[in-house]
Amino acid sequence: MKTSVTRTVLAATAFFAITCASSAITILTTSSSSYLGHINDGIPSSEALEAGYINNLITLAADAAPIGIGTETYDRVGSTLAGPFDPAVATGAVKSDRTPAQGSSIDATGFEYVLGKYDGDKAGSLVWYAAGGFSGEVTLPALSGQYELSHISLFNASPRVPEGGSTIALLGLVLAVLALVRRQIA
Repeated sequence: MKTSVTRTVLAATAFFAITCASSAITILTTSSSSYLGHINDGIPSSEALEAGYINNLITLAADAAPIGIGTETYDRVGSTLAGPFDPAVATGAVKSDRTPAQGSSIDATGFEYVLGKYDGDKAGSLVWYAAGGFSGEVTLPALSGQYELSHISLFNASPRVPEGGSTIALLGLVLAVLALVRRQIA
């Protein structure tokens, strides 16, 4: 009897570990369905300013031609995403500087906006959006034209909140296994 309880607990633990470790890898390009648009030049590039740049970008219609707002130029050429979009916020944002050796991939799980900045003011920034957040690792283009990726920034439309559905399902599974173990022991 203890062997079956041990096997059940091990199976539940393995299921939990596999579920938590699984993630998708998404390749982001300017032809991706999640491509939102381009900001040139996007300098300076603090998290607060980049959230503001994204918020200007989301005011444009899908496939909008370049337009100047302030000192920046925004365009949604090639984007098919239609709004309305929730504004990006700097709270909880993540900014990761990149060198070619570090690559162009980052875990964007739960973040709704991904901004790739290319060589300062030379190529500007590319932005992608996923309603409800990206799932797993994303890979951005290493180059925009001839310019290298200098950093990746991740933003949400509101402070990060863990996704509830899978958390509740896993909690239910753990409680069921604990009830089974208690029943087997008693």
